[in-house]
Amino acid sequence: MYSQYSQSPAKPFYSSIMGRPPPPKLELHSVDLATWDDGDWGDSVFLETQPDELDEPWPYRFKGGELVWVCASNGQWCRGKVIGQPKKGKTRSDEGLFWCVEFHMVNRFRKWFAPLNGDIKPDIEHTHKLLEDAGWLEPENEQ
Repeated sequence: MYSQYSQSPAKPFYSSIMGRPPPPKLELHSVDLATWDDGDWGDSVFLETQPDELDEPWPYRFKGGELVWVCASNGQWCRGKVIGQPKKGKTRSDEGLFWCVEFHMVNRFRKWFAPLNGDIKPDIEHTHKLLEDAGWLEPENEQ
């Protein structure tokens, strides 16, 4: 009766609904921050500068409970909170740190984000300016 689902229900269903195959699984591994080497991103030039654009990488080290802004899968920027310790994994360009973030859209979500992918930023004034410039936040009225 439902032969399109009989062989492998997850993949055909996802492909037919989304029009594309499911994204590759993110492989993350435990990391010891005391011995972690940020490579070229650990250079003081990168650590002392801030990105000019919202989607630029930013080698930032977060702390558990820290408030952040993340770019969800749909491209929407949401405020969230870092949960727990980072893990290491493959970023878009190299190996880097991923941080688990809890955020709300319609429902509550937990997802891993990497600063080197440009999809997580600290909740600070500079990030607010980037979000305003990109049209995600209303500019604050100056008094």
